[in-house]
Amino acid sequence: MNKKDRQQLIKKLDNFGCFDILDCGFVHFWPVFKHGALSAESLRVIADELDRRNVEIKKQYREMRSK
Repeated sequence: MNKKDRQQLIKKLDNFGCFDILDCGFVHFWPVFKHGALSAESLRVIADELDRRNVEIKKQYREMRSK
């Protein structure tokens, strides 16, 4: 999947509201569609996006646990 395709996938999922911050403070993928399937490649793109979005909260969590 090229960069443009990855960006389009994330934008589409954003528009559907599939990324949500839960009470724990972390962004999670919450699929809102009930039909269709995602490939392993698409799921990897989603995982990478979650890692990107959760960088700061992970850092804060690690700092809090080290005190």
